[in-house]
Amino acid sequence: MKRIMCLVLFVWVCVGSADSYTDADTAYELGDYKKAARLFKRSCDEGNARGCNDLGYMYDMGEGVKRSGEKAVEFYAIACDGEDDLACTNLGYMYEEGDGVAKDDKKAALFYEKGCNLGDGRGCNNLGVMYDEGIGVKEDTKKAVMLFEKSCNMDYALGCTNIGYMYDEGRGVKQDHKKAAELYAAACEEGDARGCNNLGVLYEDGDGVKKNVTQAAMLYKDACDKDDGLGCYNIAVMYEKGIGVSKDKKRAVEFYQKACSLYEEDGCKDYERLK
Repeated sequence: MKRIMCLVLFVWVCVGSADSYTDADTAYELGDYKKAARLFKRSCDEGNARGCNDLGYMYDMGEGVKRSGEKAVEFYAIACDGEDDLACTNLGYMYEEGDGVAKDDKKAALFYEKGCNLGDGRGCNNLGVMYDEGIGVKEDTKKAVMLFEKSCNMDYALGCTNIGYMYDEGRGVKQDHKKAAELYAAACEEGDARGCNNLGVLYEDGDGVKKNVTQAAMLYKDACDKDDGLGCYNIAVMYEKGIGVSKDKKRAVEFYQKACSLYEEDGCKDYERLK
């Protein structure tokens, strides 16, 4: 079955705090985005870096304001200058994607590093991916391992999946399937679909854990329920072949179709073959 490789995943977060912008956060949670944007702007003007980050987020998503990558970058930058960890990571993403600013992988890496150093696990994870792939920095798999581990220790589930993958493949660290399984399990438990899928592969193959195709199928299904394309593809294969589950062509077709809708190319091919 397929494992998913280390991928950059960026999750922007608006987090409330007990200060003058609590009303803005409340308005956002209630879905009154125009009011939230107005109040986050007031909070930002008062010097609250998190307020600036959250306003940047609203421009980024086009919530309560007209979508503007340039304005998002402007407010993320103000917030990052104010030592807001999430804002620095978000700003790094904008530079990596070239959204609202000229694409610049080196600057992206610098902002991810700042976000990481300020305590954002996402920043550590994203910087780890850049070191693993040699994007914006010199390729260094050992440093990638260190950053993924740091991210995981900050309770960022994708960081646990990615450090698990490094142990699984022996990239930058001695191969250890048992350790990989432990890390995938931790990530899966925290809700990361990739961790569930990759743990399923280990159970199906009997690597680092006792072979258990029923458990593998359950994990693939869990990953698919969380909208992971590979998880959907893998559970489809299990239903088509009757591995760990009763053979069921109809269910296989359904999961191949969902895998296809989640941009898994092999899912599209097998859906066309079986439908």
